[in-house]
Amino acid sequence: MDDTSKVSQLCSSLSLPIITPSSPSYPSLTTPYAHRFSPRPLGIIRPSSSAQLSSFFSSLHASNVDLPIWPRAGGHSYAAASTPDGKWVVDCRDMNWVRVQGEEVMVGSGARLGVIALALDKEGRAMPHGTCPYVGATGHTLAGGFGFWSRAHGLACDNLLSVKGVLWNGGEVVCSLTENEDLFWALRGAGQYLLRPNGAPLIIITELTYRTYPKPTTVTYFSYEREIREEEYGWLERQLLRWQEWAKIGVDPELGPQWRLKGGKVLQIHGVYHRPPSEDVHWQTDMEDFLGLKSEEGWKKESEEIEWKRCLGILAGEHGDLEELGRDPDREDDKVAFYAKSLVVGHREGEELDETKVKRLFDYTRSIRTDLSWWIEANIWGGAISSPPSSNAFSHRDALLVFQLYVHTADNQPPLPKEGHVILNTMMERLGGQKRGYPGYIDPELGNDGWWNSYFGADVKARCDTVVTRFEAETERRKL
Repeated sequence: MDDTSKVSQLCSSLSLPIITPSSPSYPSLTTPYAHRFSPRPLGIIRPSSSAQLSSFFSSLHASNVDLPIWPRAGGHSYAAASTPDGKWVVDCRDMNWVRVQGEEVMVGSGARLGVIALALDKEGRAMPHGTCPYVGATGHTLAGGFGFWSRAHGLACDNLLSVKGVLWNGGEVVCSLTENEDLFWALRGAGQYLLRPNGAPLIIITELTYRTYPKPTTVTYFSYEREIREEEYGWLERQLLRWQEWAKIGVDPELGPQWRLKGGKVLQIHGVYHRPPSEDVHWQTDMEDFLGLKSEEGWKKESEEIEWKRCLGILAGEHGDLEELGRDPDREDDKVAFYAKSLVVGHREGEELDETKVKRLFDYTRSIRTDLSWWIEANIWGGAISSPPSSNAFSHRDALLVFQLYVHTADNQPPLPKEGHVILNTMMERLGGQKRGYPGYIDPELGNDGWWNSYFGADVKARCDTVVTRFEAETERRKL
């Protein structure tokens, strides 16, 4: 009996849904968000509970069946890593429950950010996370989990209190600051890269518990946009260097700002101030004065005091309709044929922007002639991100700015021409080359060694390797 037949038989005995290449739903369920990829997994298993998943792995382990397995939560990996070729996908989308209990929220590993945000909003709570409502909380958190409120309350991984998961042998495990502490340290920031020697994940997470905060009563969403004429690229260079200087002086942690250049033609500076304006009447004036948003002509300004949920919807923007997701939690996100790269700019040698790097970057962007759509964004970090409440594997605590470089086809459909890769790789070279990057924006061109070097560094990799080795040995000894 081949593996597919064995898996099908086992799933049938456990009432566990299975999708194989012959299933009608296989094409739609294997088309990744990163639409330039066309993976062919061996099949998809859809557990609805931790107990069901535990029984599945226990049976495999008892039968000495070693399946190539990979978990999927939201499926938004930039490298389509959660829908790999030649493996069985454990799709956790049916474990999408959310329970708010006091100051904490417990979620199934298939829960998406927008569904969690809406559930918290009803209870007067909130937490820092990214803007796309369709992204799965699990992958987002394991990679760090940055959002506009992170400067005030840290990354998503900094607010993770515990996780539950299932091991390769069916054992169930809890990780927190008091249980399996080393593994908990590694999961928060490097969780997607904790692999056993056979390449399988060390643990498949089934439940996460987060710290939450009282939701802001009102916030101010602001946006300043300015069209850029050909002769103004010298101004654009100064504007980006000014952005870096603003990050260095220490921006109010309640302010979450982003610098965004759209196709070389429009500059947008937008973000959120997370306290009522009456609590600090100077924040916007100070920002405008430092960045020249009031003194320079051509800026189109929007600024409005709004309630929290509406702000989340505005930030979601082109990434998805928050209200629609609330009405239909199973709604699929639109697929995009894109490529992205990231760059962390901090105080380490050679990282900070200077006049030469910025001029070389914009000399190049000014020359781009393409039918592809592209943008460059730079988020200011610091604040609570720099000093998490407990140590974890996320390694870019000294970041000033984190860039995302992004290119996609105009209609979002594949294929993405090689030209898109050339554009971003050239941009990265002009910025000084890839030294550090954000693991949430995974670049498949870096490869495994490049991921560890860019996203974590040698010290974190060494500690994570030790965690995996020790945990495997301890699990076998204790027969978890």
